[in-house]
Amino acid sequence: MDTITTPRLHIRPMVRSDFRALQSLYGEPELMKFITGKARGPLETRARLMKDLAHHRDHGFGLCIVEWRDTGEVIGRCGLEPRRRRNGMEGELAWMFAQPWWGRGLATAAGAALIPFGLVELALERVFATADHRNQASIRVMQKLAMTLVSSGDDQVEYEVCASSPGVMPLQA
Repeated sequence: MDTITTPRLHIRPMVRSDFRALQSLYGEPELMKFITGKARGPLETRARLMKDLAHHRDHGFGLCIVEWRDTGEVIGRCGLEPRRRRNGMEGELAWMFAQPWWGRGLATAAGAALIPFGLVELALERVFATADHRNQASIRVMQKLAMTLVSSGDDQVEYEVCASSPGVMPLQA
């Protein structure tokens, strides 16, 4: 996977030297509240980084580092996590931004670049995202991305966009 560039962001594959930036993100309890329920320590962060590196090696895509385009500062992580399903490979859209970057539409911008990348470039049949019911900000992002609600359980919701859906067109970041 090459770097994806939007007017404000660089979305690039992770490398081993991203450990410190990831630990800064994953070590924040507020950022991890709806993901793991608690901050990650260095061992958990390193294990997650190794998993993400393996996804890129084995599938050609996975979670990425997000840099602010103007400065190169690491401001978050996002991407499409490979998910093997009975009908083939799908991508789970995920995002996380450092708190100072919240409320700027960056998750929507990243998703708007990643959905067509997944459906067109990777030829995935489906890109989906899940969120805890309490995470209204993430649910709004999915709705802004014109994703369709496919399930709503006791704890989480799932939205999707499929390559075969009528009217699916590349989104603009």
